[in-house]
Amino acid sequence: MPSSPSTATTSAETFRIYTAFRYLAEWRTTLFWAIGLSIYTGVLVSVYPSIRGALNLNALPANMREAFNITDFSQLASFLSAQVFGVILPILLPFFAMIALSGVIAGAEERGRLDILLGNPLPRWQIAIGSFLVIATYLLAIVAAIGIALWVMAQALDLSLTMRQAWRAAFALWPLATAFGALSLAMSALVRQRSWALGIPAAVLFLMYLLNVVGRLAPEISWVRWLSAFHYYGIAITEGLWWPGVAALVGSALALTALATVLFNRRDIYA
Repeated sequence: MPSSPSTATTSAETFRIYTAFRYLAEWRTTLFWAIGLSIYTGVLVSVYPSIRGALNLNALPANMREAFNITDFSQLASFLSAQVFGVILPILLPFFAMIALSGVIAGAEERGRLDILLGNPLPRWQIAIGSFLVIATYLLAIVAAIGIALWVMAQALDLSLTMRQAWRAAFALWPLATAFGALSLAMSALVRQRSWALGIPAAVLFLMYLLNVVGRLAPEISWVRWLSAFHYYGIAITEGLWWPGVAALVGSALALTALATVLFNRRDIYA
């Protein structure tokens, strides 16, 4: 039997209310992350002129330079691809999404709030998908802030970096962080402790980073890189966005969000 217009309207209204609540709940944390990561990026750009000629990259083994994308520090983009967008930000930013989405279901149940939330006329799929959309949107805001800070600081110091390079370096972080956030959401729908919903994706994150590095260090097992999300992340600031990799990460995020919705719909809630 089809839903009546009033039922559909009520469902849409509750979805808007829930997403608005999630936006309000996360905006302070988002602002903190955006400011903190923008400052960090700006500081790294500001110290680049003082260390540009002080590092002897030839002293490093060739396979080590390849593994960590350390090619040429005479250009700001190459320096950032190794120091900022090669290690720190792709590992750090996913934690924003994982922390937020790991608490949507498992965290709410631990606090005894999930049964209260489900007592409202709010379908479970709206909780899962609405939470994912909020965090994906806020991730876009954070990477935009990082890109702006990167380009502005480079221009202020008269360093060679185009707006296009800054934009694609920052945007490449979004699919990666979104995919790991969706993994935390799926784990939150599967387990009953938030620590597990956060800890398992965090372990997967570090394992995948290690696989990518090992695949670069040892060419004979380079195929293991295809098992790592960091392989699909690419090196956007110097080589441009790898759109098949972007599609793979976004597709993984959508698939994991769909899985989280299915798992949540089948979940029994304990008071």
